Amino acid sequence: MGYRRRLVWALLLCTCLVHELLGAVSVGDTVTLSCNYTRGDPPLPPSPTIIWKSPSGETLSNSKDFNLTLKNVSRSQSGTYTCHIPDVRFQRTVKLSVTDKVIVPDVEDRSVPTGGAVGLIGSFLHVLILLLLFY
Repeated sequence: MGYRRRLVWALLLCTCLVHELLGAVSVGDTVTLSCNYTRGDPPLPPSPTIIWKSPSGETLSNSKDFNLTLKNVSRSQSGTYTCHIPDVRFQRTVKLSVTDKVIVPDVEDRSVPTGGAVGLIGSFLHVLILLLLFY
């Protein structure tokens, strides 16, 4: 009996503790976290309840929706989110990393204009050098 209980416990751990890493998103983005339940898992009842919890353990959603959408995310929302399907003792975690938006400034034309005063001074210096060399 003890061996069977340990085997069931090991199977529950293998099935339930799955970790998924979500790519980094930027502050202000909208992100959808998915509770990916695959065929190899225990069969779902017709209308399962899915519970989403925040990194702090706060319940964010208790519904039939496998996805959790977070709008206008902030850096404080980074962390590990958990989806739990109590009917089949399934749990999955998704790690979210929210980073500051990288703003690339426009490159302005900073070239020196040719002609005008710059061209005139350059020509004058050129003539002055020639005069000094030949006289």
